[in-house]
Amino acid sequence: MNAIRYPNIDIINNFGEEDYSFTYYLAKEFREKYYGLSDVYNDFMIDQNDFKTLYPLFVFDVSKQSERLKNSISDITIRAKFNANVPANTKCYCLILSDRILELTSDGSRMIIKN
Repeated sequence: MNAIRYPNIDIINNFGEEDYSFTYYLAKEFREKYYGLSDVYNDFMIDQNDFKTLYPLFVFDVSKQSERLKNSISDITIRAKFNANVPANTKCYCLILSDRILELTSDGSRMIIKN
């Protein structure tokens, strides 16, 4: 993110060897924080087998970044290495959630964004 590595560790998964628990944990933890759920009531609604076969979510919560990054446009690069060829027609989607609040004003002919 803006040439700063985040997270600062490699996240290694091996779905063939059932080694993806940290990635599963990050997705579950994000859901807890985003919806304000407690550990007691947090049915992730995706079991580990479905996570592996249907919903391999890679969640990077960057909400704890420095204020310098929060108040500027962010350049985000995702790098991934695979130990086998990715099947043809595989699709990757990216969803970015932001809580940045903008004020829009209009002069009657165009919209203006105020920070």
